[in-house]
Amino acid sequence: MPLGWGIFGWINKFLFIPVFGFLVKFIPHGIAIIVLTILVRLVMSPIYI
Repeated sequence: MPLGWGIFGWINKFLFIPVFGFLVKFIPHGIAIIVLTILVRLVMSPIYI
């Protein structure tokens, strides 16, 4: 599966995929996607502001 080019591939491979895998152990896939989206938005909020 292509994970993106450059730095985005590394971020996907070592950050998003493991976090998503961890979340899926405890909650269904759909809710895990929503939780991951909220986590990313919270982490990125200082950059948005």
